[in-house]
Amino acid sequence: MSRLLAGDARMFSAQMTEILTGTLGLALLVLPGWRLAHAHRLRLPALLGLLGGGLALLTMVLLLQLLGSALNAITIGASWLAWSLVALLLARRAAAKFSQIPQNSRAPFRLADAWPWLIALPVIAAVVYRAMAHPLFGTDTHFRWGFLAEQMWTRGHLSFYPPVSAAGFEIYAWPDGIPPLVSSIYFALYCLAGGITPAVTGPVVAVQFVLLLVATGALARRMFSAAAGNLAVALLGVTPLAAWAVAMGQETGFTALALVGLFLYLPLDRDEETRAAMIAAGVAAAVGAVAREYGWAFVALGLGLAWRRGLSARGLAWFAGVVAATAVPWYARNYVLSGNPFFNLSAGGLFPVNEAHAALMANYREHFAFMRQLGDWGLRPFLTCAVVALAAAAGAARFFRPARPLVLVILVVGALWVASVPYTAAGIMYSLRVLNPALALGAVLGGAALAGWTPAPRWRTVALALLALLGLDAALRTLVLPDRPYRRTPAEWFTADLVPSEHERQKQPLFDEIARHLGRGRLLTLSLDPAMPRHGLAAVPPWSPDVAFIFDRTLSPAVVWRRLAAAGISHVLIAKGEINRRYLEGSPAFTAATSQDLRVVMNKDELVLFAIVISDRPAPP
Repeated sequence: MSRLLAGDARMFSAQMTEILTGTLGLALLVLPGWRLAHAHRLRLPALLGLLGGGLALLTMVLLLQLLGSALNAITIGASWLAWSLVALLLARRAAAKFSQIPQNSRAPFRLADAWPWLIALPVIAAVVYRAMAHPLFGTDTHFRWGFLAEQMWTRGHLSFYPPVSAAGFEIYAWPDGIPPLVSSIYFALYCLAGGITPAVTGPVVAVQFVLLLVATGALARRMFSAAAGNLAVALLGVTPLAAWAVAMGQETGFTALALVGLFLYLPLDRDEETRAAMIAAGVAAAVGAVAREYGWAFVALGLGLAWRRGLSARGLAWFAGVVAATAVPWYARNYVLSGNPFFNLSAGGLFPVNEAHAALMANYREHFAFMRQLGDWGLRPFLTCAVVALAAAAGAARFFRPARPLVLVILVVGALWVASVPYTAAGIMYSLRVLNPALALGAVLGGAALAGWTPAPRWRTVALALLALLGLDAALRTLVLPDRPYRRTPAEWFTADLVPSEHERQKQPLFDEIARHLGRGRLLTLSLDPAMPRHGLAAVPPWSPDVAFIFDRTLSPAVVWRRLAAAGISHVLIAKGEINRRYLEGSPAFTAATSQDLRVVMNKDELVLFAIVISDRPAPP
């Protein structure tokens, strides 16, 4: 018993150390931008601190790559120290300049204003728990955002990303060119922790949701009223989809913060316009663009709103200059390396793509088509955001004229989501996270609608009680999404996630069996797992240039098998299912394959392992 208690104590101590390290990293990330924003009398300096900190960190990573410097704790630490000192000096100059100008007047906090936070508290607690106890739990976080950060730490460079060569695909197997904004933050936290400890990311993830609530309330106050701000916080706080989209540790926390920040910082007219405000709005728009490719829509929105509001050409230049300096470089790098700034998206056929992977995406578009998934799922996924959606519709109807920009942007984000559904292999439920920016703006509209409703005190109490109950329900859903809480026991509410380490432990016997069959050979597979290299499995995806010939219809099957063997590929691992079957039918060799070509050596769960059989056939030309 004493040994067990000692082990528990050590585990608790390690977890607390990781959380404290993550909190320190969060403070270091936010502080320079917060100090600058505070000195320039900007709204919500903590929000600008986080957005600006992430943008500065990504810029440093790119500069270090350009200069040929290694990515490690020393180079990142020195770069961040230099940026912090520059930010401090600029903040001191600004503070001296604005010392005679009073701070923006803010109404003092009243205890009566605490109620929306009490309603949102259960969901905040659920986000904190999930981000700390089960960090980076999203379905593809472990092979995209989280995995990229691990590779940056392990290899000390980003030369393999985006993967365009066979060597690149051996390290990072998915043909992505997503800007590493989120991954750079996680990498910097690993540098601070001295190793890959995903729990250190928890504070950064959790604070995104808290800041999203604060920023949403602030935007509703700015556009409508204090009551609208309180109600906006409460509405977003009872929306489990918004909380879940942030807690999984992908890009949708930053896309939501970027869009709300853009509306919050962009001046309403020339009288309100300042250089600092235009730069802040540019930072928000740029973060949207480097969080995910579709974030460029936020940049276009910012420029359109600035023109519509009659802001000065100089102000527009500051806005565009920030975006050009901080968001364009990554896409320029993608273009230089791959010929496609949005690798691996064709942008309507404008840019070249990895054709083998594009064929898989074509299968995705058919298999995961929006209407097909809607027929399979029905309206059940939308219950996770139904309250805020209904309130937003009421707000749009009542305040359509002043709310037109919000309505337009919500529709644009909705269209982006619909376009993303066929590309989301995890299904329509996971695709809904793309709506997170629209949910925040919807809460602003919903708060305005509810603020105009002034029931008798008795009914007001009933409404608050209902919101509180919705908050408790939302907290339970936040703990278990994409599952449903009432299908689980209370004990299972806190174990909903299969974290990467547990996922790898469960797959250990499978990996070991594949390794025994593989020996020193390499594995051609669609069933890619980032843990494979750690178990001695050299996996090659079908879209690697190393094996592009498997889709060459001018080659005979015998030639394809021999060329695979000559490349050191001895086995093929295939997941059962219609998508993979149809994809491999694009290769004549797989279509015509018989037991003389591929021999089943393992058939377990959803996976089949084939050994490539080389018989006496003509050698490849």
